[in-house]
Amino acid sequence: MNPTLEELVGRLHGVTGPEGGVPPPAPALWPWLLAGAAVILVLVVVLRRRPRLSPDIEALAGLQSARDLATVERVVRAYLARQFDPLADSRTPAELARSATKEWAGVVADIEHSRFAPAQPAQPACDAIVTRIELLIHADRLKAPGRATG
Repeated sequence: MNPTLEELVGRLHGVTGPEGGVPPPAPALWPWLLAGAAVILVLVVVLRRRPRLSPDIEALAGLQSARDLATVERVVRAYLARQFDPLADSRTPAELARSATKEWAGVVADIEHSRFAPAQPAQPACDAIVTRIELLIHADRLKAPGRATG
């Protein structure tokens, strides 16, 4: 026997929507990691291909704008690090003098002496040291095989 409409309506209960289904999958993380790695790789390749000036040209340009002995020392350390000793930036002046040639050791010692000497006028000492450094850089240019001496 078929149920009547009233019986069917009596059996109905309130509709509340879908019952706890499967949650949507979380977005995948690996495409983002892959894209980030690709961007980093491209940046590394682009930055490494960018031409850099030679150490002597950078040093001579830095000396032109040097106003004090602290700046001169930074230029000398950067030059020595690129030209001879990769650890020159992190060495103490005494360590740097021991690892450098005799001429460069003298320059490092003169910079330290002039920076901390109480009675010497700073600018003439700075100018004299800059002139000496420029001569040493030009001498290094002449010693380097296959380098243009422009």
